[in-house]
Amino acid sequence: MFILDTKLKRLKEKLKIWNKDIFGNVHEQVMKAEKQLKESQDEIHISGFNDHSSNLEKKAQISLDEALLRQNWFWHTTKAISSLQVGDTLITDNKDIIDHITSYFENLFTSNEGTVQDQRFVDEVIPNLVDEGSNVMLTMLPSSLEIKNVVFALNKDGAPGSNGFGDFFFQTFWDIIHRCGISHFGILQNQFAGAQFQCQYSGPFA
Repeated sequence: MFILDTKLKRLKEKLKIWNKDIFGNVHEQVMKAEKQLKESQDEIHISGFNDHSSNLEKKAQISLDEALLRQNWFWHTTKAISSLQVGDTLITDNKDIIDHITSYFENLFTSNEGTVQDQRFVDEVIPNLVDEGSNVMLTMLPSSLEIKNVVFALNKDGAPGSNGFGDFFFQTFWDIIHRCGISHFGILQNQFAGAQFQCQYSGPFA
């Protein structure tokens, strides 16, 4: 907690500098932008309309729009903070913040009530979501037809696998591959049964 507190203090100092030198006072920025826009419009009224005065007016209008946007964000944030203060209690003291965080996690990880309740929920609900019939379907080995359907469902224009052959090749020559590749299908079925995966079969067969 000491490290966190130290880092927060350092961040706070940096944010003060950023707020003053980079972000600035939003209300002063709006007034400054309004003044610049008025001056550019007065210049057009006095000297007439030309490309130079038009560009100055456009830049002044953009600056005013950006300043108004920042001011609107400021009021929006202030309103949210005010609403929070009305309906809640804010902790501003560093020691109180540390005590609050420490107390929260101590109660979270030392209380048995919530843990036992969650565990009971898992034990009671999860096994009931899958009945015996569904479990058999989910754990059964894939047939040759299922493997074929998966191969033909792949994007035939996709990139080739590690062996250099793409899905288009296996779909086009499926009849030949199926007759010559029975051992490959057996390997796939063995992998579903829990056998160790062989890296040499990491291409489209996988």
